[in-house]
Amino acid sequence: MTFRDWLKRSFGRIVNGTKIHLIDIAKLLDIPAPVVDRMRSRPDEECESILLEQIESRHGGVVDWRARLVDILEAVDSCVTPEERKALHTNDGAVTTGFAEELHLLDSRLIPPMRALRAIESLGDAYIVVLVPRGKLSAFDQAARYWLV
Repeated sequence: MTFRDWLKRSFGRIVNGTKIHLIDIAKLLDIPAPVVDRMRSRPDEECESILLEQIESRHGGVVDWRARLVDILEAVDSCVTPEERKALHTNDGAVTTGFAEELHLLDSRLIPPMRALRAIESLGDAYIVVLVPRGKLSAFDQAARYWLV
């Protein structure tokens, strides 16, 4: 990441605020309105925790910042369809060097209409891995743009 990219990302996070992207993501994932309302009334860390409760086992999971391919697969295993599981576990011999590259490799295996795989930085030392419906992918990428891995 260049200094310019880092500066743009940091400035975007400050201007947009932390909680806004979490609430926008919750709405895109069809989290129930009462839960979203509860997120609005909580501090940033609690808001993220509420979102994680809703995401885990339905849309993805959390992985450590040092996660590798196997950890990403484990985080989404309970919520993938049989077709998505087969695509994700395809062994095409690709060699990767880090989390972002492994995430993009896995996402490239999910051919539409399968969901897309995204990861956002959490407020801690972790990433939130999310399977996003293709019809909402553009809106998700926009909402999470300053936090996307």
